[in-house]
Amino acid sequence: MSGHNDDHEEPEMLGADEVGEEVNIDNDDVAMDSDDDNEEITLHNDSVAYFDAHKDSVFTIAQHPIHPTIIATGGSEGDSDDAPGKGYLL
Repeated sequence: MSGHNDDHEEPEMLGADEVGEEVNIDNDDVAMDSDDDNEEITLHNDSVAYFDAHKDSVFTIAQHPIHPTIIATGGSEGDSDDAPGKGYLL
């Protein structure tokens, strides 16, 4: 059985000639802007369609390649624990 090495080694220190860059820490740093201004953001919905039949997450949407008005969707909504997913044909 190998024993645990309990030797407390001192951390290696760099010599002055091994330093690549010296960083001076100032207390003059400028604080980040906290944006206390109450900016009003206008959201714009540019979608061309939406599916509101699902009551939970929608995982897939498929559109017929020739008849673009035929769309199938599938999601995690289910009527019982035995049916964890549900799909719709629109």
